[in-house]
Amino acid sequence: MPTLTSYFGFLLAALTITSVLF
Repeated sequence: MPTLTSYFGFLLAALTITSVLF
C-alpha cells in the first residue's frame, strides 16, 4: 500500500531529523 509506505517513510524521516536536532 503506497500510502502506508509513504507514511512510514515520513515517520522515519521525522524521527531521524529529531535525533539530529536533539
